[in-house]
Amino acid sequence: MDSRLPFFLLILGIGFLFAQNKGLELLHADIHVGKKVGQEQLRIFQGNVHFQQDTIHMWCQRAVMHEQKKKIDFEDQVKITNEHSTIRAERIEYYWETRQSYCYQQVQIKTEENSLYANYLEYNFKSGQARARDQVYLFNRENLTHIWGYEGFYNPDEKYSQVSVNAHLMKIDTTSTDTLHIFASVLEYFNQKEERKARAIDSVTILQGNLKAVCDTAIYWIDRDMAILKHHPQAWYEDSYLKGLEMEVYFDSLRLKQITLLGEAEARTLADSSTGEEDVLKGKRIHFFIKDKKPERIIAIDNASSLYYITDANAEDKGANYATADTIKIFFQAGKLDSIGILGGARGTYYPEAFKKEIKVEQ
Repeated sequence: MDSRLPFFLLILGIGFLFAQNKGLELLHADIHVGKKVGQEQLRIFQGNVHFQQDTIHMWCQRAVMHEQKKKIDFEDQVKITNEHSTIRAERIEYYWETRQSYCYQQVQIKTEENSLYANYLEYNFKSGQARARDQVYLFNRENLTHIWGYEGFYNPDEKYSQVSVNAHLMKIDTTSTDTLHIFASVLEYFNQKEERKARAIDSVTILQGNLKAVCDTAIYWIDRDMAILKHHPQAWYEDSYLKGLEMEVYFDSLRLKQITLLGEAEARTLADSSTGEEDVLKGKRIHFFIKDKKPERIIAIDNASSLYYITDANAEDKGANYATADTIKIFFQAGKLDSIGILGGARGTYYPEAFKKEIKVEQ
């Protein structure tokens, strides 16, 4: 019998196997042998291994095919690509019937817009669904956004992604130092055509320039460039403290321009750092406007009240002023109180004689 016959039978057997497995094809391997372990038939490929299944290409230095389980274990310099993405890892399990992969250690998956890194990744080449965990890091090159967390999930059909467990988003502003940071238990992103939005859930902290805000839930509408903070949010900006039942935050190309407080709204601004005295403005709704990174004006609407400490031109303490009205407007100059405007139903309008700033009482 020809001694080469077992080798030819092996090659024919491999070719028949690949023909039965949804287009899976061995394009190259320096060495390939068959081995039976228990009741399982294994095929081992070594050296410059290259498989193809439709548009999916798989490279490595060692691969073990488990015929009964219908999977291949790829090891050493593993890379799998299709027309949309490239995955690298130390080891990848690939199930050829479902096109499901399980990737382990130093995992990288890159698409045209995004790069994801983790120590574990589940990725389906048919559906595009991905689930990652352990030191997850995502970078979007188009809008310069970085996201960290312990677990990540992506569903392309719903255009939905999620990062959870100590999640952190950082969006870089290339024109200034106002980089946006969002910390939360869970960060979600919805990329529907009709509306793109991000949502932060549980123990949310937002940092951007001079702004710090905390809340339970925050929703950011990307195309509107505005966010809503829910469930008794609080914010600090320069020397001001803001709170309400809800808070709307408006940006202009990532630069903060307005904060609106809704329900039990209150704005406090430090009047004297030596005494800790604070100017206080309250109302059902408060609009806090910012210009050139400084408070420009504050408007309290509906059941408005104000308490302001008054100093003269030499910064000597001259007492306090309390007023109530339908609307109260506070104006700032270079971030400091400049004038007060009171509209409708004004009460308690007493001002010390030495007060030199402009106060307008309008009915």
